Amino acid sequence: MTVPVKWWVEDTMHNRLVSTHGAITTFFSFVDREIVGIAPITVSNTIMNTAILSSQPVSLPVIVLAVGQDGKVLDITAAVNCQSANEDIVKVSCLQVLSDCSAAYVDGSESGVGSTCVEVEFSLGMLRGSLCLSVWTPVVPLRISLSDTVLSPVEGWSYYKDSRCIPVYQRATVQILAQFSAQSAQGQLTYMLGSPDWFVDVTDLVHDCLRIENSHVAALHEQNYVIGLEPGFTSLNLISSQWDGVLGTADVIVTSEPVAPGDLSVHLVGGLGLSVKSSSSNPSVIKATVTSYNTLYNHGQEASFSVWLQFGDDTANLLSAFSEIPFSLHLSSLAESVVAITPAPLQRVLAQGDGGGPLVKAELLVSTCELVSTHIEMDDIKERGGTRRLAKGSGWIRVNLDTDLWPLESEDPDFEMTDASDAFAELDTNVYRNFEHEQATPKSTSYDENTSNYMIAWDDLERAVLTPNHEENAVDFSPDVENGGGKIANRELVFGVGAVFCLLCISSLLFLVNFMPRVMRELGKRQSKEMRKQIEGDVFTQDKENDEKKSGDNGTW
Repeated sequence: MTVPVKWWVEDTMHNRLVSTHGAITTFFSFVDREIVGIAPITVSNTIMNTAILSSQPVSLPVIVLAVGQDGKVLDITAAVNCQSANEDIVKVSCLQVLSDCSAAYVDGSESGVGSTCVEVEFSLGMLRGSLCLSVWTPVVPLRISLSDTVLSPVEGWSYYKDSRCIPVYQRATVQILAQFSAQSAQGQLTYMLGSPDWFVDVTDLVHDCLRIENSHVAALHEQNYVIGLEPGFTSLNLISSQWDGVLGTADVIVTSEPVAPGDLSVHLVGGLGLSVKSSSSNPSVIKATVTSYNTLYNHGQEASFSVWLQFGDDTANLLSAFSEIPFSLHLSSLAESVVAITPAPLQRVLAQGDGGGPLVKAELLVSTCELVSTHIEMDDIKERGGTRRLAKGSGWIRVNLDTDLWPLESEDPDFEMTDASDAFAELDTNVYRNFEHEQATPKSTSYDENTSNYMIAWDDLERAVLTPNHEENAVDFSPDVENGGGKIANRELVFGVGAVFCLLCISSLLFLVNFMPRVMRELGKRQSKEMRKQIEGDVFTQDKENDEKKSGDNGTW
């Protein structure tokens, strides 16, 4: 038990009251056993100072134990005094409503310089105990990564807003990456995990601090998308709420040159697998890999889906990034006996029977309008608009109702990761044409509204699945599952590839057999011609020598 006592000195010669403003407080601790030492304990000795970025305190819980003469321990956290050796790096005690030493913390007011070992001391009377904490701070400037730095209007996609025809521009996803470092006692800079190649994704911590320099050129969506508005140049800045400055910046160019839309990539997910492994190069690193499967195993099982719109500049955007623009996405099944698609507006992909392939067809219908003079009435402007199919595509899915072939990790020693390009079929490039002469009725509801009950948590899922290794358009599949899920399918594949190679070898051999005689004949003809020329040359030389000899004899005579 600890009792605080305030004491001061009074002058007994005077009877007036003395203010206790300058009183001194002394703490007296009483225990029912003899204490031989104290030991502060934490779950970790590392603090990442993200408070500099987010202004949210980061704390590390501390428990101080007293060790008695009899070997028993007692929690005396509330009774000890504590002090940090450098409060510009880490603080202790007085964390908001806490007045004890139960936490070491950072609140963002630090100097921004970390330390590999900053000492925090705890005391109880004459007993002392200390902690050596590693405080890692972000390296400024931070890296702002954009999926596309040049945003172009999508060719053939525009819509009406405020009596104007507005083109639809591409979107760019934003990712904020930070390095964390600390200084050693010798003043040497050390990076977290021992290498400057490691970055931490702090996008969710600092997204409220992102600002567009020129709001007329581009805008920032609440889901961390940069949207082009009109041609021009601007920048995306990360403003510090703690420091008076910019923590990072990235240039954004909005061009008037339209980009051609490409295919729709439909990614279907029937299940997820998680693999956790420790890194062989760094024991402090644990690698977690999430694998998506596009195989359904139960009748009526639903597959989640995401749709990407590809462009001619080798970029792609999720359709959910265009949520503020009306468009219609229509899904259909090419084999109702394998997968069924429920009617709009809440379209769902459900398993029906065994089969597989690019069975889910997707079509994107968008609105179009023409740029006309402002003196025309709004009613006349609307007549100049229309609806067209901007893009189409398909998605691979497999249904296997044989539950014995469910891919268990323990039974799949040949498991490996593959790219989405290996799993998706080649799509027809001629996928957009005008619907002016067709009876197509556009839907005013957006993609997010049509799938609101099924897309709430898909954004995070799409990020985890589609960008496993910072590759934007990659999906991980198990080859065994995608190709059939069993050894029989693999054996058939091997036999098929072997047969193809055998045919190629036989064709090559037949070609050589037919071609070699002709080559030999040509070589024989060339050798005969060369021999004939050589003989004729020798004869000519001999005749010439004989003529010269005769001429010499005649002259002598």
